[in-house]
Amino acid sequence: CIGEGYMLPKAYMFGKRRDKVKIPVGTSRKEWYLTVQQMTELYLHWKNRDMDFPIFNSWRQDNPTYAVKTAGSRDMLYQALAMFLMQYLCCGCNLFDLALLRYSRYYFDSGRKAFRFIRHKTEDETLDGEGMEVIVPITEPVQELLDIYSPKPKMDELVFPFLLGDDINKGAVAIRKRICQENKNIRDRMKKVVDSIGWNVMPTGTYARHSFATNLHVAKVPRDYISDAMGHSLGNRGQITMRYISPYTIDDRMNYN
Repeated sequence: CIGEGYMLPKAYMFGKRRDKVKIPVGTSRKEWYLTVQQMTELYLHWKNRDMDFPIFNSWRQDNPTYAVKTAGSRDMLYQALAMFLMQYLCCGCNLFDLALLRYSRYYFDSGRKAFRFIRHKTEDETLDGEGMEVIVPITEPVQELLDIYSPKPKMDELVFPFLLGDDINKGAVAIRKRICQENKNIRDRMKKVVDSIGWNVMPTGTYARHSFATNLHVAKVPRDYISDAMGHSLGNRGQITMRYISPYTIDDRMNYN
C-alpha cells in the first residue's frame, strides 16, 4: 500500500514500537519436510505404481483409510502424487505457479532442458515490477512426469492444463478458486498415499517447498543458489530462505547429542 501510494509510511500501524501493533510470529514450519530418501521412495512408488489401493467395500466395516471408490480413483491418487513431486522437483514451486507454467520461448531456446517462470507471489516485490524468475532444470524425473501428464510441447501452451481446466479463461478469481480446490484435492489424496505406505506425515505443498530447501541445504549447496532457485526476493533473501530450511536433521541432532 505504501509503495503504491495508498498510505503514508507514518500511517503504517504495525511494528515493534510501543505505539505500534505487534504482529505475532507464526508457528515455525521448518520441520515440515521430507528427506531425499523419503522423496525417492514416493517417486519410486509413483514410477512402479506398486501401492495397494483396495476398492471400498460397503459390506465391510474394516475398510482401510486408503480404500478408493473406483479403479479410476487410483489414477487420480497417482496424479496427485505426481503433482506433489513436480512441486518439489520444480524448485519447491507452489501449485499456483505450477498450474500456470507454460512451454515458453525459454523452454525451446534452452533445447527443452529448462523451464522459466516468474513467481506470481513476487510480481509486486521487485523494483521493475517483473517479479523474481525461477529457472527449473528438467532433470530425468521431471521429464518422466512430463511424459505422462503433459501434452506434446507447444509454444505458450500450459504444461499441465488439467490443473485449471476451463477456469483458465474465467479470470483471476476463478483461477484462485480452482487452485484452492486442487490444493485440497492433492492434500486429501496424498493422505491416502501416505496411509497406504504406513507413513505418519501429511505432505502438502508446503512440505514440497521446505523439502527442496532443506535437502539442498543438507547437501551443502550454497545458500545463494537455494535463494535463487526458489525465487526469493533480493532484499532479504537470506532471511526468507532460512524460514524454509530446517538447519539440523533429526540424524544430525541425534549424532550431536
